[in-house]
Amino acid sequence: MNKFWILFMLSLSVNAYSQKDYCGAINQKSEWLVNYQKNPGAYELRFDDTLYIPIGLTVVGDDEGKKRMGDLNLIKILNILNEDYAEAKIRFFLPRVVRHEFYSKWSEHATVLEGADMMFELNQDSVINCYFLLDAAGNCGYNLPYGGMVVSNNCASLQDHTWAHEMGHGLSLPHPFYGWEGGVSWDGSVSHNYSNPAPEYVLADYTNFKDTLIRDTLIIDTILVEKIDGSNCHLAADGFCDTKPDYLYTRWSCTSTNAISQQVQTDPNGEKFQSDGTLIMSYADDKCAARFSEEQMAAMRANFLNEKSQLNYGQVPLSAITSFNIDHIKPFYEETVNYQNINLQWSQVENADYYLVQFSKYSQFSIISLDTIVENNEMLVPQLENDSKWYWRVMPFNAYNFDIQFSNGSLFFTSEMVSTSELSSTIKAWPNPVLKGEFNISLDHNEKIENIEVYDISGRHILLDMNINGSMASIETKNLNMGVFIVRINTDKQYYTLRMMVE
Repeated sequence: MNKFWILFMLSLSVNAYSQKDYCGAINQKSEWLVNYQKNPGAYELRFDDTLYIPIGLTVVGDDEGKKRMGDLNLIKILNILNEDYAEAKIRFFLPRVVRHEFYSKWSEHATVLEGADMMFELNQDSVINCYFLLDAAGNCGYNLPYGGMVVSNNCASLQDHTWAHEMGHGLSLPHPFYGWEGGVSWDGSVSHNYSNPAPEYVLADYTNFKDTLIRDTLIIDTILVEKIDGSNCHLAADGFCDTKPDYLYTRWSCTSTNAISQQVQTDPNGEKFQSDGTLIMSYADDKCAARFSEEQMAAMRANFLNEKSQLNYGQVPLSAITSFNIDHIKPFYEETVNYQNINLQWSQVENADYYLVQFSKYSQFSIISLDTIVENNEMLVPQLENDSKWYWRVMPFNAYNFDIQFSNGSLFFTSEMVSTSELSSTIKAWPNPVLKGEFNISLDHNEKIENIEVYDISGRHILLDMNINGSMASIETKNLNMGVFIVRINTDKQYYTLRMMVE
């Protein structure tokens, strides 16, 4: 590839040019992909085996714990992701439970660099990190080679392929129109008439999309434009010869008959053509996109097996959970409980790694008020609406199979009830908020602290180091991310709950 770099000193607020409507990534061809395309036969592919790739899922909401994707929808689109990769014999699995983070600055971040900072703070080891939030810097999604991928909630329906598209970037694939992300020029400043022959080269800005983050330098590359006769297909654009030329860098609709673009384009030799709308890595509407090409599938497998070998656990997948019986242990059927800090328990299911728990005011669960995924067969619900009737149900699943099958629903009622005793105590807790250090608790000397439980705002039990000594206790918060947590203090006489904020 003919290449030159233009280096400009910029402010730290530099952001990559993007179309603000689909994918924010200008996925620069990595050195690994360049080398792979020179000699694909030298790389291990193992097409006889299904490759299991570990992913880490983080759902980000606002400061109040709202504006987040529901966990049921997340499981549904994970099934869609696996369907999109079925032909490639790639399947994604969950070695860890879905996480929830609540921080408005991350949930609606304005720039890719803010998203990078989020990843540096939250990324998990030994997985491909995927984030779902309200606004991905104005895009449907983007992928950062050094961080992970982000998908906006409104681009994560059962009809969308945004996640599959960004995962393709994460496994080395550029766009088929690679180089055109900013138009003829890197910043969209040069318009192009598709009736005229395309130039031999276009310019692309991939400053934020190199293998490492560079904040103070603008990097521009020249990209060879692909021709319809295939004469430069191994060098131009994405470098795959079974993905035909494509210069369309904004969302476009395909024809209903043969799924090609309505826009006719002209290559540098003056030849007319239309883009292939079936490719998931294109910008065709989701109703058009359906597949990866054979060369793309081979490259993704080679990238995982050779470049990301540390993610290859060599695991034996668990079987799907096809039948089960769940007993709703607590609250018992039609029990009335305090509307705050509701403890739920249910029976364990064999082969289940996780449980998705749903709450609704309707027995048919037509409207879901809350859903969340937990690892154990219990959870704490910080608060539900008072003086209400609540139905709840559980869906067990494991790290490899995400078939949606719920238990029968159970029912309880909420009211404003006092705790287990009318005894009162002076309770002190400091500092609050706590800056990732010790959170201290002190009670009157006439009560003894027996144990303390900490839950995140979604009801998950968090295990932390703590020291309990009579009526005094301290909790170590250095391993917690920023957010609000529920602390339940059980004494020899009653219990208390309070909110702990970590900054």
